Amino acid sequence: MTKISLTAAEIQIASMVGVQRQIEDIKWNNHEKLGEKKELAWQRHIEGALSECALAKHLGVYWNKRPYNEPDVGDVDVRVTHYATGRLRIDSKDDDHKKYYLLTGLNGEYIIRGWLYGKDGKQMKYWTSPDPDRPPCYWIPQSELRND
Repeated sequence: MTKISLTAAEIQIASMVGVQRQIEDIKWNNHEKLGEKKELAWQRHIEGALSECALAKHLGVYWNKRPYNEPDVGDVDVRVTHYATGRLRIDSKDDDHKKYYLLTGLNGEYIIRGWLYGKDGKQMKYWTSPDPDRPPCYWIPQSELRND
């Protein structure tokens, strides 16, 4: 496990990206994200941007605000949860050949839990929904993630 801490300046820059993303969602009436709660949208966008910035810092890759159809950091995507035991979420539509990283943490303090190619996570044994209000997708436990 690798811990990444963002500086105050990095938190400020990344949080502004998260705010911009939320404003774009409001502008385009794009509020529904895989059944996630609307009232947590600002938090989701800001923490998402912070986690992307953290992974970019770790990988030594330049990070900026990118369109939704492009990878989050370099050529990989990032998923984040504040639950230390959280699982990596992979959706059916996710690219089979892309790496998906799981970070856990909050407020600029993250731990890289590992990664998996989309195709490796799309196994029926992972198909579930931890929340009855959300549609199912692939939820991969940390013990199944790669750390190389």
